[in-house]
Amino acid sequence: MSQDNEAQLRRRIECILERYPNASSLMVRQRLIVNVTPAHLYLHLIPFYDQCRIDDSVDIQRELGKMMAMHLGLSVIVRTLSTKPYNYRQVEQALLELTVDFDHVEQARRCKVTHFGHDMAKDEHHHSHWVMVLQKLGHRLPEIWQALRQRVRVEPIDR
Repeated sequence: MSQDNEAQLRRRIECILERYPNASSLMVRQRLIVNVTPAHLYLHLIPFYDQCRIDDSVDIQRELGKMMAMHLGLSVIVRTLSTKPYNYRQVEQALLELTVDFDHVEQARRCKVTHFGHDMAKDEHHHSHWVMVLQKLGHRLPEIWQALRQRVRVEPIDR
């Protein structure tokens, strides 16, 4: 892309942000009708991220909510959010806030219950299948082992 085109693209982004202050990256991309690859466009948005003129916090929180509801492991959450075209400063802040209260064992246990129920593994092959699936979903081995060892206590119903 020539310098004239890059300057024109920057001016168009400026105009969009003047018209829509604190617009999200998605809104800027939608309003910016141009044939530029997302990776190249992201480079043009970085100065606006540094100036705190683009606000992706709503989109980031929505994405985090979805992934937490799916009970994914922290590594998958970090990988997914860091590859999305969001404001990298806001992604970093959201991930730092998430790690403060993130309970790896509880998240792995919920993931196990969601995917396999409350039952225990039938045999060692069944158990290893569970371990592989939980690893693919981003959970670490120590937490997986702890989550699989825990028996869920079911309270009897008093009649």
